[in-house]
Amino acid sequence: MTSYRLYFMNRKSGHIDRFEEFEASNDLRAREAAALRLGDGPAELWTGHRKVERFANDIAFRSPLISAETTRAA
Repeated sequence: MTSYRLYFMNRKSGHIDRFEEFEASNDLRAREAAALRLGDGPAELWTGHRKVERFANDIAFRSPLISAETTRAA
C-alpha cells in the first residue's frame, strides 16, 4: 500500500486549508478514494513529492443546473 495526501486548497488564496492522509494500492485507486472525499473547492492528490492529480471542483463546473442559472442571472 502507498500513502497519499489529499490537499484541500483555499479557492481564493490557493493555499492549503487542510489535508487528509490515506493509503491505496495504486494511483487509480487513490484517485477514486480522493473523488469520494472532495468538497466544492480545488484539491490536489500527492504521494511523496509527486503530484498525482489536481481537482478543480468548481461548483459551476460540476453542476449544469447551477451554471445554467448563473448564465441566466448575468
